[in-house]
Amino acid sequence: MTSWYINRIIVDSKEKIRGNNAYNFYQKTYNVAIEPLTYGDYLFFTNDDKKVVFEFKTCQDFIKSMEDKSLFQELSNQSINYEYSYLVICGDFNETFDYLYWKVKHYRYKYKTIQLLKNRLGKQVEGALARIYSMYIPIIFVDTEEEAFDKIPRFERGAAFLYYEKNHPIRLVMHQMKYADQPMIAYHLAYEAAREFICTDFFDEIDVIIPVPLHKKRLRSRGYNQSEYIARAIGKITGIPVDTTHVERVKNTPKQALQDKEGRKTNVADAFEVNHPEQMYHKHILLVDDLITTGETIKACIKAMRRFRGARFSVFALCKPR
Repeated sequence: MTSWYINRIIVDSKEKIRGNNAYNFYQKTYNVAIEPLTYGDYLFFTNDDKKVVFEFKTCQDFIKSMEDKSLFQELSNQSINYEYSYLVICGDFNETFDYLYWKVKHYRYKYKTIQLLKNRLGKQVEGALARIYSMYIPIIFVDTEEEAFDKIPRFERGAAFLYYEKNHPIRLVMHQMKYADQPMIAYHLAYEAAREFICTDFFDEIDVIIPVPLHKKRLRSRGYNQSEYIARAIGKITGIPVDTTHVERVKNTPKQALQDKEGRKTNVADAFEVNHPEQMYHKHILLVDDLITTGETIKACIKAMRRFRGARFSVFALCKPR
């Protein structure tokens, strides 16, 4: 049994105005300090000493650091020094191109030259973004500063009840649970897990439990959603309500187990949608799944739930590879 949660945030003191805005945004929920950071702009600490760092750049900042060659070194240093590294890009690149060449440099170039320069810069930006993705650094695109603060993962805590390794018997148990019409395996395991976790603070302040949904076709084929059985068992022990109406799987994706690491990410991209998000504003949501391998399904689900304005997210899974 293992659990984690965010217990502290440092905002880089060099951020000035944006740093103060970030401090005011996060201090309502977290223990926040403004201090100088060597790498990144916002540093999240978890209770098990993991560190999650975010670098914030406007489109203009991105282009400037791309041209002076500092961008990739900064991101590389982040990845080396912290367990999890993200890049947040704020603004619209097309509007930035227009600003740079029409409002700033238009007097120096003719129209056709400006178009060529904009196209060339656009290709350079595309190449830079592709290089960052190849470094396995997720990029979060936002329109405004406030949206950035809201989209930077406000992940509270997470837990897995069981660990497994290759050829471990628990893998056979999980396979029977999903594919051999034995959903009560999920219920009984989750029931025992909840009995253990109820003695900790893991379920404190959680408002609602949401199981990762199956697509309607997959649900009809299998006859049940094992994650819902897990959620119902936890709800039975804790008294926390279970919701299956606000998150929907809209893409019938191939099985994640058949995908490689990159395939798992693209496979579940935009696979989820939410209904009536206003009913989930400012809730603390426990997202439940049977198995977490790379975490891409959970990430895609939380990405859709970003429309739950002000919501906080925690995650529980029955099983996780060691």
